[in-house]
Parts: sequence; structure tokens; C-alpha cells
Amino acid sequence: MKTIMKANSIIRGRFNNYDLYTARCVNFLYYHAQINSKKEGFDNNKLIFFMIDIREEMGLQRIGNYAKIIERTLKNLTTTFSTDENGTVAKTLPFTPKSSKNKKSEDLPMEIIKELHIVKKHAYICEITLSDEFIELLVKSENQWTKLSLDVVMGFKSFYTLLFYENMKSWAGQEYIKFSLDELNEMFDTSYKNYAPLELIIKRSLKEMALLDGRLDIEVSYHKEKYYKPITFTIKKLIDENARLKAVKINKKRLQEEKESDIDVNALVAKIKNKMKKTK
Repeated sequence: MKTIMKANSIIRGRFNNYDLYTARCVNFLYYHAQINSKKEGFDNNKLIFFMIDIREEMGLQRIGNYAKIIERTLKNLTTTFSTDENGTVAKTLPFTPKSSKNKKSEDLPMEIIKELHIVKKHAYICEITLSDEFIELLVKSENQWTKLSLDVVMGFKSFYTLLFYENMKSWAGQEYIKFSLDELNEMFDTSYKNYAPLELIIKRSLKEMALLDGRLDIEVSYHKEKYYKPITFTIKKLIDENARLKAVKINKKRLQEEKESDIDVNALVAKIKNKMKKTK
């Protein structure tokens, strides 16, 4: 099983242009840079891939325009430059790590991909040079990292589920943790004014996580007392196979109950509509 030890400051950090495929790309680069860092005398800043191999590892086999998607996601992780009407050049770095949840990040923006060359002759070849800052986070994060299965994180179809899962997994050492409105917006890269849409994202994320069956390695539930209060999450590690199978049964039962509840609501709406037609 392919795994990565991902720095929590990357999981909780903020990317400028972030989406599902860019998130998968970060994990893909992280995995290969981590392998190279263990090889003696190997330049782990430089990575070379065939585009078709990136497609397979990022789970893009069924997507026809995969080359354009991969090129865009790689460029999302590079430094961009813009010029205003006065000719002033502005430099925008793609990522800002976050070391702590309880205070606003004091970490500085940093590069991820320092150089990117895509050779389009015959087979597409990507030559990627990672920044020293990114490599430093990768190899010197001490105990501040989270073990993630690539099979799991590459399999999520929702960007929000991927963000939610990685964040919850990074806090799995604590049984309970509270997230305020601002902290949830930061997690999901949103700007909602109340908790309602964020709760919807959380519910959908939990549903997709429940579909992982035996691959699920954490069990997450949440509780909210009042609409203006922070959401409390309960995170339980599923260490052995029996715990995972038990979680599968519970999640399937919950999903079935929600499905039946949806059917009841739809039936009720149809009944009300028919009643209104008869009264006209």
C-alpha cells in the first residue's frame, strides 16, 4: 500500500489555486519526493515523469483531456508573475503553510514547484524541480505529520471530502476538537456567513467517506448545540480490521436510514401536490 507522511502544515495550509486535481497532484509529488529523499545521493528536488504515468497515479484514466488538466494543475503550483498598468511586476507564491490551528498563520508564502518544463515531442514528459522550502517541510516536519493512504486520498471524487478527510485525519490524535465558522471556511476554502452550508458540506463528506468500506481508517461524527456555536468533531482511529468492519456496518445503516428518510420526504411532497390539485 502506497502511503505518504504529509506535513500537517501542508494539510492545514492555504493554496492560491486549489481544486480536486491540484490536491491530488500535491499528494502525487509529495509521494515521489518522499521516496527520493530516502535514496542516497539522489537529487530529490528534481522529478521526471511521462504524462501518462501521472495520469494513472492521479486517477485520470477515464478523462480524455488529462494532459491539459495535469499541465494546469502543475502550473497552479508554480510562482506566477503579473504586471500592472504602471509596469510594476508582482510575484505571487502558490502556498502558505499553517503551523497552528489556534492562531493566525505567521508562516510566509512559499514556492512548491520552482521550475517546470513540459516536453511535448512524441510522449509528453514533465520535468519538475521542487523548491527547497517544500522539500524542507517534507523531510523535517518531525512529529507534525499525518500518515495518508494514496489509495484513499486519490479516490475521493469531491474536493471538499478530500480536504475534510485530510484535516480530520491530521487531528486524529485528539478525540474531540472544535471548529469555528472561520476555521471551517479556512478548511474548505470558502467564505460562508453561517454554518448551514458548511454543515451540508460536512454531511456530504461523511457520506462519501462511508463508501470507503474497509479502507476507512478513521470514524468521524459531529455535534452542534446552537447555530452560532462551533462544531465539535469526534474522531476515532480504526486501528484493527474488526473496528473498520464495524464502522462499515454503522455507516451503511446510517446511509440507508438517510435514503429511506429522503424517500419519505419525496412521497410526502407528492402527496401534498396531489391534494392541492384535487382542491383546485
